[in-house]
Amino acid sequence: MILPVFISCNKTTKKEKELLDAEREMAHTKVMKMEKDMGTAIGDIVNAWNEHNLNLMRKVSVEELSRFTNGKKEISSRSEYLSMMDSFHEGFSNIKVEITGEPVFAGHKTFTSFIFSGNNSGIFMGNAPTDKEVEVHGFSIWTFNEEGLATREEVYYDNNEFLTQLGYSLSPPEVKK
Repeated sequence: MILPVFISCNKTTKKEKELLDAEREMAHTKVMKMEKDMGTAIGDIVNAWNEHNLNLMRKVSVEELSRFTNGKKEISSRSEYLSMMDSFHEGFSNIKVEITGEPVFAGHKTFTSFIFSGNNSGIFMGNAPTDKEVEVHGFSIWTFNEEGLATREEVYYDNNEFLTQLGYSLSPPEVKK
């Protein structure tokens, strides 16, 4: 007698199934819209870098935008991020950021591989121009809020390769004997 009650409790009515299907469809639609918005935002971020368009960067990011470079937090606000963009554009003519491959979306994050290139024709971070071309491959993780605005960038690249391409070299440490 308990068995029939147990089985009847587990049955899903047609109406319940339709409701579950509708909820799944709405969730899928929300995810697809979020991915589309994040993809558009990534395109805008690349354009902001390539065109030195600070207004576009303001449009696609929150005031509390943070940036981590190779795991270290370096930027805590959009104004600091825009200053960093200015520094790169002062130091490098013809900056080009190119997304390589297809971005991967997971939740509120976008994962992208990129190439940064340009000619060090101006002062960069207090150093005289080297007039050397750089081409650095990297990986970036962008996080977005519900409105599709960038809240955080995590960027990874080989800083030693970047500096070597600029003409700098590491020297061995002095060892005490």
